[in-house]
Amino acid sequence: MEFTTENTNNGELLTITLISKIGAEDYRAQESIPVLQADADEIRRAKARLISRFNERNGKSVVGKPLPGDAPHA
Repeated sequence: MEFTTENTNNGELLTITLISKIGAEDYRAQESIPVLQADADEIRRAKARLISRFNERNGKSVVGKPLPGDAPHA
C-alpha cells in the first residue's frame, strides 16, 4: 500500500491517491482536499478515510473502530 500526493485543479486541491492490490486486482482510491485546509491533521484524516475504504472493499470490518490517530473517547 502506498500513497501519492499531487496538486490538482490549478493548485487549488491536494489529491491523495492510495495504490494497493486486492489479490491480482490493482486498487486505487483518491481523496482531494483544498490546499488551504491541507494541514498535517487533515492529510492524516484523508489517508485514514482512504485506508478505511480499502479495508471495506477488501472485506475487513472497520465499523465502530476509530480512525488511526484519533484520540480515544472518554
